[in-house]
Order: sequence, then structure tokens, then C-alpha cells
Amino acid sequence: MSRVSIQGFSQDALGAALRDIIDHTADADAGSDRTVFALVSTRLLAELEPGAVAEDDTSELSPILQEIDDLDDFLARAAWPEQVVGAAISMDIVVVPPKPGEPGTPRPARPEDDVDDAGDRRSARLAVGVLRDGPRLAVMRLYPEADGSSADDGAADELLTHPELAVELRDALAATFAPDI
Repeated sequence: MSRVSIQGFSQDALGAALRDIIDHTADADAGSDRTVFALVSTRLLAELEPGAVAEDDTSELSPILQEIDDLDDFLARAAWPEQVVGAAISMDIVVVPPKPGEPGTPRPARPEDDVDDAGDRRSARLAVGVLRDGPRLAVMRLYPEADGSSADDGAADELLTHPELAVELRDALAATFAPDI
């Protein structure tokens, strides 16, 4: 068996894995529990588990669903084997538009936000991912509004990101790859 490299995946590969995760979890019930995925090299997975990867799968990273009971406990205790090159979390969130004069994408609602239940709130699916060797990314897909329309001219069909999106969650997930001291 040849040794497949498990380092050096790009942020583009991470983004593609997060898109796959959002697509996979899109059928989950709104408000569903947070899901955690280990990210492994698709080539390594195909080598170690023949038949686990479709022959036409060209993705660099494969998400593998992890069973967790409590996200906070998981983030505090997680330790990944060497073959896991990254990790991702997917969850439903509520977002609000940027404040007037602020550029950027809608942002997760905070308890201190004064939002109108009928107008400013939107539901979205958030996926946050990190790679062992550094890249971090958070993306979200807005759900269509209750009437089926999208106030953002198609934004429900595209992934949105921003450098400040889910920074704390990206940091906590990256810490699961920090060596024990």
C-alpha cells in the first residue's frame, strides 16, 4: 500500500467539503442538532476502505459524520488521529442583516440584537471547517423565506462567507488539532 499525503490541502478543498456538508445536511430538520464531521483525504479513504468512495468522486476531502452528544464537551476533549486532516461543524442558525453602513454578509443573531421576528430574521445553515495545517473557513446558505422567495436575489442558492463569520467557532474547532501540552 502506498502512503497518501495527508497534508497540504487548500482552502478551496476545504470550501468544497463544506459545500458538500451543507448539501448533505440540507435535508435535516430546521433546528436540528449540530453535526460534526472529520475530514479525511478522499484518496486515503479509498485506499484504506475500498468501496467507500465512488469511482467518479473527484473531491480532495471526504467528510465523515461523527457521533457526539454535546458540542461544548466535544470541543473541549476532541483529539483526532493523524489521518484526520480537518474537521467541520454544521448547524442551523438565525441571521440578521449587517447594520446600516456595515458591508458584508448577514451575521448570526446575538441576544442583544433587536430584531423584528417578521422582517429581519432569516434562518441559515452554517458550516465551519478547519484543516490541521492552518486553513479555516465558515460559510452559510440562507434558507428561502417562508413565502419561498429570497430577499437576497438568489442568495439562498449560494454560499456566503465573511472573514468575521463564526471566528470563535473556527478557533474552537482549530484547537481540537492543537498538540496536548
